Amino acid sequence: MALFAGSLLANIPFPLGALVLRALPGDDRVGEISVTAPETLKPEQEFTADIALNDLLDLSIRGVAATLSFNPQSLEVTSITTDDTNFSRYEDASYDNTKGRVHIVAEEKNGVLKNTLSVAHVHFKVKSYVKETALEMIPQSYVYLANGETRVPERLSRADMKILPMETKEKTLTAKIKTEPV
Repeated sequence: MALFAGSLLANIPFPLGALVLRALPGDDRVGEISVTAPETLKPEQEFTADIALNDLLDLSIRGVAATLSFNPQSLEVTSITTDDTNFSRYEDASYDNTKGRVHIVAEEKNGVLKNTLSVAHVHFKVKSYVKETALEMIPQSYVYLANGETRVPERLSRADMKILPMETKEKTLTAKIKTEPV
């Protein structure tokens, strides 16, 4: 993909198409790509993790490419939804439960001017008990400005979660003893 020749994005495997017009040097960073999720979960519980762009300094944002990692032994993605987000087109909204990865490439053709933007909602199910697990945005994540510039997020967030053991219910047996006079 020659779009990124000579830039820090030269080896990025994202299918970004027309989203990227020009890449900037690595020190031109902007905001944060964040993930939020519940802090405490139980096995078999379903939950939603929200991916967002924060602290955008009133820049007009045209798109985002974000990669989220998770532990596939303890969590599995059940779906990704993009309703109620700030982007209208998704070039990629996929997941791999074997590798523990979620990829999102979203675009808003004319740009969005807000300090915080909702990107996607990732729906998970807890597969098994582990003491702790996390969702983490990884460095293969980029923000695309409406003026064609590409920025690397200043911060990538992590959501730490505790998974509690399954509750066991104690069974109490009550027996009625019938006595007869002797």
